[in-house]
Amino acid sequence: QTTVEGALNDLYNKANYGNASAGQILSGKTALVGGSKVTGTMPDRGLAQYGSWGCGDAGCGSGEDAYYSINALPEGYYHSDGNWWAPEARINANTLRLSLGITADKILKGQSIAGVAGTGETTCPTCPTCLNTDDATATAADISKDKTAYVNGKKITETGILGKTYEFKNEEATTSRAFSTGTWSDVIPTGNRNYTDFSITLPFTPTKLVSCQIQLTGNYSSSSANRWDADFRMTQLSNVWWYMKSIANGFYVSGSNSMDNYTDTYTTCHIDENKLIFRFNTICAGSGTCKSIVKTRAGKFYLSGVIAYE
Repeated sequence: QTTVEGALNDLYNKANYGNASAGQILSGKTALVGGSKVTGTMPDRGLAQYGSWGCGDAGCGSGEDAYYSINALPEGYYHSDGNWWAPEARINANTLRLSLGITADKILKGQSIAGVAGTGETTCPTCPTCLNTDDATATAADISKDKTAYVNGKKITETGILGKTYEFKNEEATTSRAFSTGTWSDVIPTGNRNYTDFSITLPFTPTKLVSCQIQLTGNYSSSSANRWDADFRMTQLSNVWWYMKSIANGFYVSGSNSMDNYTDTYTTCHIDENKLIFRFNTICAGSGTCKSIVKTRAGKFYLSGVIAYE
């Protein structure tokens, strides 16, 4: 009897042993806990499991305690099955790249980060974080005096005159009166203090014109081998002509045949909002015939040159 009672007590104690719950026992497995059969509900998560990116591009924590996390891993049984790399927590590669702000334009061409090939370019290989200036088009003449800039990875020293400069070439000009190609006609109407304007539209509106260097050319063309064939001609004396292919800014000629007769022919330039105006002037004083005469055979006109402005 003593032996039987001892065996029953021993069996009772074993049957009532343990405190595991169903969630602590692997799914599909059973156990005798506290005298009752318990079927496990713990999921088998295998060798690897995907989680969420934890703390954004700055990471979690701060200072020396900062870290990055893959969190929100589901509860369950993780095991290695003899693999050295398991168990493993995973994050989707695109999620990681997006969370860290990794994009191709932020990475130098020829380099890659997190599988993203770089497309960024720089002309200063010793400074991989510097700004790419390859698309800059400024020249020294475009930069204000006493200023410097970096263009195409190089330092440009100014040559500008007091302010910004603008260079143009063969811009078709609007005239203040009509001309016929091939026919000699006066560039300036007759009379005292007359002028003709040749103007182009600027792609900006200067506040002040500091200086200008402009040349006026025409569209007259001829097959003549005569080297005097030209767009313009000028005289100070009857039947004595000087032929010119162009009229430059600063062109100036004076003539007189008596103390009572004086003529000036000269050019100026000025601005009117975004219009650049090249003006051809004459001043004729006295009772005699003005001697400084300029004629043209061109019907269309073009301005070339450079201006300094503020």
